[in-house]
Amino acid sequence: MACLWFLSAGTLPTVRAATIVWANVGTTFSTGSNWVGSVAPANSIVTDIGSFQAVSVTANPNLTASRSINGLEFTSGTAGWTFTGSGGTRILTLGTGGIVSNASTTQTFNNAGLGIALGAATTFTSNSTGALSFGSSLASFVNGGFLLTLSGTSTNANNLIAEAISGTGGLTKTGSGTWTLSGANTYSGTTNIGTTGGADGGTLVLGANHVLPGTTVSIFGGTLDINTRTDTIGALNLGGGAAGTTANITGTTGTLTLGGNLTYNATNNADGATISGNLNLGGAGRTFTVNDSSAAATDLTISGNVSAANRNLIVTGAGNTLISGNIATGTGGLTKQGTGTLTLSGTNTYTGVTTFAAGTVSVSTIGNGGVAGNLGHAANPANRLVFSGGTLQYTGATASTNRSFTLTGGSSGTINVTNAAQSSGASTTTHLSGAPHPQRPQSPHRRHQCRYGRGRLRRHAGLWCEQRVGDRYSQCLRRHPGHQHPHRHHRRAQSGRRRHRRPTSPAPPAPSRSAAISPITPPTTPMAPRSPATSTSAVPTGLSRSTTARPPPPISPSAAT
Repeated sequence: MACLWFLSAGTLPTVRAATIVWANVGTTFSTGSNWVGSVAPANSIVTDIGSFQAVSVTANPNLTASRSINGLEFTSGTAGWTFTGSGGTRILTLGTGGIVSNASTTQTFNNAGLGIALGAATTFTSNSTGALSFGSSLASFVNGGFLLTLSGTSTNANNLIAEAISGTGGLTKTGSGTWTLSGANTYSGTTNIGTTGGADGGTLVLGANHVLPGTTVSIFGGTLDINTRTDTIGALNLGGGAAGTTANITGTTGTLTLGGNLTYNATNNADGATISGNLNLGGAGRTFTVNDSSAAATDLTISGNVSAANRNLIVTGAGNTLISGNIATGTGGLTKQGTGTLTLSGTNTYTGVTTFAAGTVSVSTIGNGGVAGNLGHAANPANRLVFSGGTLQYTGATASTNRSFTLTGGSSGTINVTNAAQSSGASTTTHLSGAPHPQRPQSPHRRHQCRYGRGRLRRHAGLWCEQRVGDRYSQCLRRHPGHQHPHRHHRRAQSGRRRHRRPTSPAPPAPSRSAAISPITPPTTPMAPRSPATSTSAVPTGLSRSTTARPPPPISPSAAT
């Protein structure tokens, strides 16, 4: 048995990890004589690398059966090769070796009889001035649930995957080069440019409309060039690469529609993140969360337009954001939250509510209501500008506006006017408070509320109450010594049935006009309930029942002393 075991063990095949060179004498990929050494690469994703080195093409490789290989390489100086399949759909499955091109020529995979599949997470690398091109005529391109990384230093526009990529895996762009996607991709994984804490990921170009599969896009460092295209993604994450990297979206005439929120989160991105393409908020309100980057004065800059059909935009976080494009969200509003600063410099046309909930909104123009400007195109009702804890900072030239605003009860707000044209940086700050006035305690009992006819004053809890013009309710004014009426000769207006008043004790003598006015201490004895049977409503002697109060008589010089 021991001998049999030895013989059995001795017959185990040796795992090869060789580089096998294409001989350029025949076309069939699996035929051994078409490879140097007359041995074809093993049909396995973990063993051999097929190397193409000839300076001229005599025989392009053709798959007459599906084949697996660890990887392919194209050396510098080699010719441009074209891969095909025949006899049906032939699948070339690649392992971790992927495809590496150091040639100055283009290597082409574009045949209806050929399909590409990933058998492991792998990388396609294009260096030098050459390119790797996967055309739209391919039978299929399946990632098999694995991550496909597009890398290299080549900026050749022919680094292209035009066939739709399917599968549950994702796609990552690394290296300083450029890759273009132009297929209607359906892969369900995320799309990344750069890596967390990694170097700049180069440029990923959208070569057609609706290329990205609608999943999350993360730009740690690098550029997504939407070109002139229209596309829809999920959430958008920006920043997080190595020190000195930037996260950018370019393409001033293209539009990227968001299916989720936007988040900027970086500490090392020197220039923050820049979006020059247009953003559409999609089918719901969106939140832009901009976290602070110690390396950038402005963390997120959006020079493209931000549009949507009547959707709300919330900008939050401790970072600073600049939006110079037009915010055109219809009747949707804009809310500033978080401690950071949002600078608006575009001619915005949204007509919804602008809410200053936290942090600062900085503008250089404030037009009249109904005129497009930094604060939108809304009319001038007060409910279109709402202060609820935030700050409005104005940095422009001297101007006037008819815009009204609302201060949310119990909150505060600030209006800061900074003269940016002066080197001194002079500024004026106005603090707003929605807290109740300390001299206007609000009683929980409705009978203690001041509700009296127009032009009438009445004492209530040591305060005199007076109706404001156009308001049903009265407003408590100030304390008066000895509970005296603020106008000694005021004539109370009467209308309808007389009001019954309980008898009151005589008021103490008033102090001289030169004496200081001391506060009134509210009575400690609770008031007796009113009784119509015992109360009277008399008119003081000498006063008629005119509805217009007489003004107080002039003070003689002797009385003033």
